[in-house]
Amino acid sequence: MIKDFYFCLSSSKRIRECIKYAAAIGVDIGRYSLKLAVLNIDGDVLSEESFPLKLKQDKDYIISSLKVAIQNIRQKVAASGINPICIGIAAKGFVDHQAGIVLGPEHGIAGWKNVPLPRHLTMKQVFLFS
Repeated sequence: MIKDFYFCLSSSKRIRECIKYAAAIGVDIGRYSLKLAVLNIDGDVLSEESFPLKLKQDKDYIISSLKVAIQNIRQKVAASGINPICIGIAAKGFVDHQAGIVLGPEHGIAGWKNVPLPRHLTMKQVFLFS
């Protein structure tokens, strides 16, 4: 994915076309839902979705729900030729941005302490926010 993007940029004729398809996924982990959006390089929202969450949550449930939601929105935008190259996640609790770890507290999610969230996701570039 990222390798393809850099290859694309190595050809000056294709830069404009590549930028057209450059995108990122933004995720907000809320109390009752996951909200996702795909944005282009100019910050325009290309697609957005919301996935409800059950009331009783744990770390594994949130990670599993994130994977499904990310896969769904990636498939949705793939029909337009868009392949997001990174994900930004607004996670509950304190975050160690450099290590990519949700430190906690749990905020109603059992086991939501010291979670290396990017390691659980398939994309190479995952950024955490709190």
